[in-house]
Amino acid sequence: MSSPHHEIFSANIAKPKGMILLGHAMFNKPEYYLKPKGLSFVDYLTSNGYDVIVISLTGYHTQKATKNVNFDVYVEDYLKIIKNVILKKDLPLHYIGHSVGSLTGLSAILKSKISVKTLVLIAPAIWGFTVPIHSIKSIKQRIKISLAHSLSTYLGYLPSKLFRIGDTNPPAGYFSQFKSWINESNIFSVEKDCDYMQLWQSNTNRTFIFQAEKDQKMAPKENVLWVSNNIGSQVSIITINKLNFGYKSDHFTIIYGKNAAESVWPKIVTLLESTK
Repeated sequence: MSSPHHEIFSANIAKPKGMILLGHAMFNKPEYYLKPKGLSFVDYLTSNGYDVIVISLTGYHTQKATKNVNFDVYVEDYLKIIKNVILKKDLPLHYIGHSVGSLTGLSAILKSKISVKTLVLIAPAIWGFTVPIHSIKSIKQRIKISLAHSLSTYLGYLPSKLFRIGDTNPPAGYFSQFKSWINESNIFSVEKDCDYMQLWQSNTNRTFIFQAEKDQKMAPKENVLWVSNNIGSQVSIITINKLNFGYKSDHFTIIYGKNAAESVWPKIVTLLESTK
């Protein structure tokens, strides 16, 4: 069983403080964690004494994902990394995930029952399922998922680049699974052998959620609150209103770029290092 594409970046000290697994967003390749070179989020974490694993989920490294690639497959990607890489390292583990990818990684961690010191979820959300079911916003999100399902089924992928919602095109199976969740009003694996909601609610790990004040489309407040209420009891929400120079935080500026480097990254490292 081979592991998905990944890179390991070593801490700049002889004995690392721990290992951080980074999970990327579903519409974007993980390169935003590596740019700009020398000043990236990965550089910041290694300079603070952590080894870092950056995983590239199936279809994001080669862009050859098939229609059968979905949320379950991404969970399996993380499980392979945990089994083949992380369990062979004798280091405390921390997980930092972004967007929908944060819940994919969380699912794998809980399924594997691996010991984890800290979970940091940046702007987490599952569209269409994380707002009141009869609200206008919920109806709009469900319509969008249905349209995404139809379009991606026809094309074999969702043209995210064309719609300017990301730098990669998720496969059709991803939205087929989302569509089934809408129809059945649950969040199960395709084979019905895993109830993701029940799995998330079993979480007892120390968990921090970073919420971007200006994020109104991908992970708005009500979606983040829903996630917080459904992933266990030891959960804290940290709202980032303004970044450096007064910029408001949105779905990506909360984790990427100079403003995040000065306003958010230090908070994340402080949380990791406060783990007893």
